[in-house]
Parts: sequence; C-alpha cells; structure tokens
Amino acid sequence: MKNTTKLPEGYEEIYKIDLKNDKKKAMFIHITVFVIAILMIVIGMIFVPIKNLFDLSDGAVVYYGRFFVIIIGVLLSLFLQNLIVGICMKCIVKTKLHSGLARGFSYIGSNAYFSKKSYIFVGFSPFIIVIALLIIICLVGTEWFWSIYFIQVGILSSLFSHIYVTYKLSKFPKNILIKDNGLSMTVYSNTHN
Repeated sequence: MKNTTKLPEGYEEIYKIDLKNDKKKAMFIHITVFVIAILMIVIGMIFVPIKNLFDLSDGAVVYYGRFFVIIIGVLLSLFLQNLIVGICMKCIVKTKLHSGLARGFSYIGSNAYFSKKSYIFVGFSPFIIVIALLIIICLVGTEWFWSIYFIQVGILSSLFSHIYVTYKLSKFPKNILIKDNGLSMTVYSNTHN
C-alpha cells in the first residue's frame, strides 16, 4: 500500500493505541522505559564506574560541565529525534506536521496515512543519533563517558515506544495504513479484501 493523505475507500479502523486517553498503556510504556534506563545504567557500570561522573579531581568546571552536557544533550536529543522523524514523515508524504509534549511524551504527528514499512522506517530513523553517540563514546574517554552515555540511555529508552508499536504492527497484514497523530496511532485495513 502507498502512503497517502486520504484514507482509501474500503479501509476501516482495526486497532488503536491512544496514549493520551489510555492511562494503563501510557503507564506501561513509562515503567518499561524506566526499567530499560536502569538496566542500561547497570550495563554502563560494567564498563566505567558511575563514580567517574561525580569525580571532582578534574576540577569544578569539568565536574559541572558533565551535568550540563547531560541536561543539554537529553533536551537536544529529544528535539533531534522529533526533527528526524518529522523530516522522514515530510519526505514520505508531503503534509502538515504537528509536535508537542504531553503526558511525559515528546511527539510529532501527521494527518497522513503511512504504509507499514514506511511507518516502521520513520519510527526507527532516530537511531542515526544513537550510532553517532556510540562513535562519540568511543572517542571521549572515561571522564566524559557517563555524560554521553546518559544521553544514549535517554534516546534508547524513549525508542521503546517504537519497538512496542513495531511489535504490535507485526501482527497485522502488509496492506495496512497507519495514521499517527502524535499521542495516538490508528491502524486501518482494507476489510473488503
């Protein structure tokens, strides 16, 4: 099925994820993201002790600089994730986008209908940032490891919602169309075939 701005005839709603109104599902995603973040921090501690983050021996500027990098990096990565998703959406279907922050979710949405492959591609496109950060982690050394790694943790744990959605979409046929309004995603299928 092709990406489109209008729902084709014969397509009807077959599934919906609404994180704005479904508090149970939103809570499930928040808790899972938290657990993933904790697990990633534990994994990071295998390679570099977390006490390095709090090491004052490099001086106050470096010490506070690490936390500044974490805060700015996490905010910037959220912005970049949405920007990358938005660019991909805009390249696939020329339509107006909307973005925001609600219920602890940063989102970007559209009124377009995406094919299954396109939607999965759009959802995982922010992994470009993850790869870039992995390269940076290899270059910065242990004194800045945790600053960059916390940004990485934020990105990977926030991508869980896309992993969850991809898992759900894997159960549907290839010809589905997905409309993502940001906090809600509706799946449509041709019920006449």
